[in-house]
Amino acid sequence: MPESFQLIAAAPEHQPVILQLQREYFAWIMQHIEQDLGIHPQELLGMTVDAYIQQMQAELCVHTPPEHWFYLIRHEDQFTGTAGMRRLANGDFEIKRVYLQKSVRGKGIAATVLRDLIQQARAQGAQRICLDTGPFMQAAQQLYRHLGFTLCAAYPGSEVPPILAPHWMFMALDCSAV
Repeated sequence: MPESFQLIAAAPEHQPVILQLQREYFAWIMQHIEQDLGIHPQELLGMTVDAYIQQMQAELCVHTPPEHWFYLIRHEDQFTGTAGMRRLANGDFEIKRVYLQKSVRGKGIAATVLRDLIQQARAQGAQRICLDTGPFMQAAQQLYRHLGFTLCAAYPGSEVPPILAPHWMFMALDCSAV
């Protein structure tokens, strides 16, 4: 049974906490990309990580359902993670930026958040839900497989930079089969 938490729809007043959580998330990702793959963050993004986060930050609270969802995850009165989803141009949905701080991992929160996002996408008529994941995200990959995601080719609309794509994993859930 997952611990109690809340999904809070991101709003402009959440910008500081979103920025903090996204900095943590991208620091973790970029550390692994540089360490494991030998790709420098500036080479990957074409800008500093902080500039990329600032650019992306402006987008997160502007878009709203049914095209985009972005949530903060609150556990025990603290914001401890993020989760998002967007509709791609081809009508598929994409799960993005699911991140939990280390202190709340392993408590069943991520599985519940993902099930909620899948349910929201299905309610909007999703036939397929896509996501991308790094080779160092084994726990996440195990959870995705448990929820029915399978490996797929890179999908249209993915934000994974071409230099990173050969090292990355792409997964999809066929909603029409369930």
